[in-house]
Parts: sequence; structure tokens; C-alpha cells
Amino acid sequence: MKGLQTLDLSRNRFSGLVPNSLGNLWSLKTLNLSGNGFTGNLPESMANCTNLLALDVSQNSLSGDLPAWIFKSDLEKVLVGENKMSGKVKSSLYSLNEVAVQSLQVLDLSHNAFSGEITSAVSGLSSLQVLNLSYNSLRGHVPSAIGGLKTCSSLDLSNNKLNGSIPLEIGGAVSLKELILENNFLIGKIPISIENCSSLTTL
Repeated sequence: MKGLQTLDLSRNRFSGLVPNSLGNLWSLKTLNLSGNGFTGNLPESMANCTNLLALDVSQNSLSGDLPAWIFKSDLEKVLVGENKMSGKVKSSLYSLNEVAVQSLQVLDLSHNAFSGEITSAVSGLSSLQVLNLSYNSLRGHVPSAIGGLKTCSSLDLSNNKLNGSIPLEIGGAVSLKELILENNFLIGKIPISIENCSSLTTL
């Protein structure tokens, strides 16, 4: 099975830990374990899956921190929504390296228990198209670095504990079609710079 490129076990009733043996599937490009009952952490052995492009482990009961290897790979899509994962999003995103910056297009961490602030390092995700951090426990301000997400079409920060105002720099995210900020503690005025987001359909 070392030549396996796609493994889709989604929407079943698998439970227990994600097996360490997945790290032996070096040729794997797509892994979908969504919609099961997996628990525990994502195994560090998966860092050996250096060809992995798409990882979907959403809708499980996974816990622990987001592993650093996710941001030290050439993954294009990372879906870990609807789990029980925790830890500081700021710490996770600080582990971004040049490879991840160039490749990551979709990052969904929604419906977990991530906390802390959104780091300015997020602006380095130069290919990001979708960022969903909704339904967590994120605090602090929306960073001005959000304006650096030039290719991002969907940004969802809703249902957190963010405060302060929407930064003027949001106008730099010119590809935005969806900007979802509901159910936070934001104040002030919507910056006029948002007019630069000419494709925006949802606010």
C-alpha cells in the first residue's frame, strides 16, 4: 500500500486513535477521515507523508494542539473543523515556513476550542483562498495583517471573542467575497477602505 495516493474513509463509524501506520503511506496525496469518531491527537508519524496535499479530518472528536507538521509541509487544504482541538492558534501559525506559505489554499479550524490571538503571521499565507476560524475562543483584535491576504475570497472569524474595530487594512484583501464577523465584541465603524473589496457579496 505504499503506493496509495488517495485514502477516503469518510462518513463511517471508525473510532479510536488515528493509526500511526498512516505515516508509512509516503505516496499519499489525499487523506479524508471526516465524519467518524476518531479521538486523540493527530499522530506525529504523519509528518512522513511528505506528498500529502489535502487533509480532511473534520467532524471527529480529535483533541490536543494542531500539530506543527501541518505547517511544515506542502499541504494545499487542511480541514480540521468540528473537533475538540485546542491550544493557541498564534503558536500554531508561528510555525509557518516558506513551503506552507506558498502552498496552503484552504485552512478550516472552525468549531474547535482554539484560543488566544490571531497572529500577524497569517499575512504570510500568500496563496490562501479560504480561512475559517469561526466558533472558537479567539480573543484580541482582528490584526491589520489580515489586509495582506490578497488572494483570500472567504474569511470567517465569527462566533469568537474578538474585540476592537475592523482594521483599515482590511481593504487590502481585495479578493474577498465573504467577510463574516458576526457574534464577536467588535466596535466602531466599518472602514471605508472595504470599498476596495469590490467582489464582496457577504458581510
